[in-house]
Amino acid sequence: MEESGAAGIALSEEFSYIANVHKNTMHLTFTHPSRPPVKYSINVPNNIDAYGRVDALDNKYS
Repeated sequence: MEESGAAGIALSEEFSYIANVHKNTMHLTFTHPSRPPVKYSINVPNNIDAYGRVDALDNKYS
């Protein structure tokens, strides 16, 4: 098993998340008791992933 690294969460750790969709944008917030929250905002129809890269697995016709 690979380590999750400083920014990741291991498989056995608990965390919480909130998903809020407003119009075409999905807002995600991940929280862990001992780490700062991680937030992403993703414009769903534009085919860009949470890191700003084109999502090659996204179906542009869906």
